[in-house]
Amino acid sequence: MSCGTILTERAYLSVHVPFLQLARMRSGREPYSVFFQLTIQNVSTVRVQLLGRKWTIHEGNDTLRIIEGEHVFGVDPVLAPECVFGYGGRLCFAECPRAMELRFFGYDETASCFISPPCTFPIQNLTLTQEK
Repeated sequence: MSCGTILTERAYLSVHVPFLQLARMRSGREPYSVFFQLTIQNVSTVRVQLLGRKWTIHEGNDTLRIIEGEHVFGVDPVLAPECVFGYGGRLCFAECPRAMELRFFGYDETASCFISPPCTFPIQNLTLTQEK
């Protein structure tokens, strides 16, 4: 099922980021990396299925990057009320990111399409680590 282009913002999900690290790698075209782990909990009273995600990233050179993708790390998780889905990953950048937010989209058990409110990653509070 596809949601098309009109999405209603619904606060079905609670997103928690228990791990976040900003690192500068020794080499490469995109030397900055953000490593993360997150959990997504369905805090609503209806079952939802996640179909994808949307990153909004402000890089240090004032570049705005929008990354939309199908699936959530290769799957379309179905979350009953109170269920949790977790995953981790890495994003790479040419410039150190200044701000990052993540939203999820999908549909609920009534087949209504939705997008979650943004989850903001606290990049400005991180210390840049160097790869050894």
